[in-house]
Amino acid sequence: MSENKVDETNSSEADGPSDKQSLASRFTNANLRLAIVPFLDNYVKSCAWSSDPPSTIIPGFLYLGDASSSAWLPHLIDLSITHVINLAGSSNFWESSETIKQEFQRLSMNKQTDDKLKVEASETHLNSRIDGTFTDEHTRPLVDSRSPSFLPPKYLKIRIADMPSARISEHFDGCIKFIESAKENGGRVLVHCQAGVSRSTSIVIAFLMHSQRISYEQAFCIVKQKRQVVKPNAGFVRQLREFEVSLCIEKENMDHTSTMEQCILDV
Repeated sequence: MSENKVDETNSSEADGPSDKQSLASRFTNANLRLAIVPFLDNYVKSCAWSSDPPSTIIPGFLYLGDASSSAWLPHLIDLSITHVINLAGSSNFWESSETIKQEFQRLSMNKQTDDKLKVEASETHLNSRIDGTFTDEHTRPLVDSRSPSFLPPKYLKIRIADMPSARISEHFDGCIKFIESAKENGGRVLVHCQAGVSRSTSIVIAFLMHSQRISYEQAFCIVKQKRQVVKPNAGFVRQLREFEVSLCIEKENMDHTSTMEQCILDV
């Protein structure tokens, strides 16, 4: 008996041979997902300028964030991001050179406008300087000398819902290989979902468990130290614990008090 197929959105419905209702339902859901993307993109972009930078999990290599931070190009430039895992359901915002060029031009124009406002007003809600840099209240560079030469990151886009029933473990292997490939080539990886709490956190934890041969608790504590809001849903936690068993982590290595310095040794 053949196994039930799972579509790109992690649906667990079987491919019934003549179930018209099921097929119609799938068609409707697929169209709905496509229709929602532009609205989701607009919302994410509207929040991008005020977003916090992604959290640093492994300095100079691995970062964890939300959709808005991934949509703010200066964040990616500042961190020299070369690879992005997108689990948010939104678009891959910076996968083309033309899009990056247009955004750089837009930010440059905004900088010139804000510089003029700075000259005209002695006080402003933006903390700007007219010495070649521009930052807002979170001290994030809008444009600098690296911006024009920033290359489009390589994206891995995964469509999966943040639901306990979703099989995120099916993506562990592909995401781990993607991150390891970036590491081998001296790259820097941003992993993000919509809020940077559950889906992206689960992928980062799975990578740490695999690469460092540590337990779920150890990996979770490492990520929690760097990003307080992380909280994989119950179904993802269960799958991560199953992943731990599959890795055959030795019990003597399961020191739950391990720190980042003790665990991250080979990066």
